[in-house]
Amino acid sequence: MRSYYEKELIPQYIGIGGTYESFWHLNPRKLAVIYDGYRERMKHRADEMYTNARYAFYAHTIALANFSLGFSKSKKKPLQFEEAIQHPSALKEVEAKNDVDRKKLTEAFFLNLKLRQANFELIHGGKK
Repeated sequence: MRSYYEKELIPQYIGIGGTYESFWHLNPRKLAVIYDGYRERMKHRADEMYTNARYAFYAHTIALANFSLGFSKSKKKPLQFEEAIQHPSALKEVEAKNDVDRKKLTEAFFLNLKLRQANFELIHGGKK
């Protein structure tokens, strides 16, 4: 039984911040309370990490959008980070504009391919 404690339970208890000596002075009910507190702390930590990742994502998106505005000829006001957090629709408008531009470029690319194919068929007499 002691080997089960040493192989399974003690490493888990030490992993949540307990000590080897304090493990032997606790009963299963107290261990359950400590473990529930640890799970709650990890849940809050995961929530904080998710929020920080969202902020980082918005910051990178805004930075890239403002960077690409530097190459355009239009004199639009750059998006601010606070605006993106408070008004996510502003960010969605930028993303929608990028999607429209991407679709236009894709259509132009395929039209160019069709034109090349037609020229090839005219030159080579439709042989494949």
